[in-house]
Amino acid sequence: MSQHDYIISNDTGANVRSDLNNALGAIATINSGATEPSTTYAYQLWMDTSSNVLKIRNSANSAWYTLPISPVANNTVDINGGTIDGITSLSTANGTDVSLAGVSSTKFFWDASAESLGIGTTSPNKQLSIAASTPEFQFQSTDTAVATNDSLGDLTWYSSDASVGSSGIVAKIAAEADFQFDGSGYGPSIRFYTSGTNPVALTERMRIDSSGTMSFHGKIGRVDGTTGGLSISSQSNNRSYIECASTSTAGMNLIVFFNPNGVTGTITTSGTSTSYNTTSDYRLKEDWQPMSDSIDRLKALNPVNFAWKADGSRVDGFLAHEAQEVVPEAVTGEKDAVEAIGNVTDAEGTVVQENVTEPAELAEGQTWTKTEDRPVYQGIDQAKLVPLLTAALQEAVSKIEALETRIAALEA
Repeated sequence: MSQHDYIISNDTGANVRSDLNNALGAIATINSGATEPSTTYAYQLWMDTSSNVLKIRNSANSAWYTLPISPVANNTVDINGGTIDGITSLSTANGTDVSLAGVSSTKFFWDASAESLGIGTTSPNKQLSIAASTPEFQFQSTDTAVATNDSLGDLTWYSSDASVGSSGIVAKIAAEADFQFDGSGYGPSIRFYTSGTNPVALTERMRIDSSGTMSFHGKIGRVDGTTGGLSISSQSNNRSYIECASTSTAGMNLIVFFNPNGVTGTITTSGTSTSYNTTSDYRLKEDWQPMSDSIDRLKALNPVNFAWKADGSRVDGFLAHEAQEVVPEAVTGEKDAVEAIGNVTDAEGTVVQENVTEPAELAEGQTWTKTEDRPVYQGIDQAKLVPLLTAALQEAVSKIEALETRIAALEA
């Protein structure tokens, strides 16, 4: 190892020979030394033995740049904050750590015996293990013109099972925020488990199968009275419905409705029937009084026979706004109500949502434009007419009984 100023002295033969040998030695050892050469030149090489890296002087002869070459280990690259283009592979020996410059914590760790890669851990327990205080995967495209079917940033799972089909895709989280499962020839489903410390001990609690049926605790698949549970099914003939099942024939709530005041209603089954209940406990009420003028109010109701515009079928019933004038609590909504709907467009003018009410908040660059007024139809709960009908009937019965008494007296 040697360094030299590369200036050959104008001296006697022996001294000139010694000066030349020293210069050649410096060239042969690439100016190796623990400190930089005292005399430097543009593009000069220096083997820095203090850190075992090769350095080159810049064109202005004002600083050293580190080259990714080490003289102490075969196939070793030290980047020291630089970048590498055209890399085709990056490998490391079993049980070694590949870390980033300036970061002391483990970044990548290869366990050859388990064929596992650890990120942030030296003990990977799966083929890919990530250990962090807040582990997270992020996929983001910088393309501002990503189309609906663009695949930039997709996270895709493939299977080697030949029955999956030619694509091999069993699941995908797409860049457009879709979560997709491919059921062609394989039937994969989304399953959720709880309890237990390993997959063998887990209990399945919810599943969305390839037919579109969502089922919960107690019964996997469509529910029935044998196992109980809840399922949301999508069946043939464009039918979708919710199925609730109990394994008991005793009275039992299957659906319970709440608001900030507590329970407001239930749907209850018994051994042979179903009851639709609205809250009516006397402890929730006060200042109750007899109903009056029930017959006059009953006569104000206008029951009619009408045809539905959708299919022309004829039924008996009420016009909601007319019944609302007599029994307001039986009707929801207002007569002739409408709501404004429109489309949401992004900064490029592309429609991203159609026929929606104006959002409370819009993403940056988005605008909502009204397209039309849509009717908001009224509804009626005809069961709430029962108290008026009962009171009016009681009044009529009282009058009939009074008339019968008078007639009996006259006939006597």
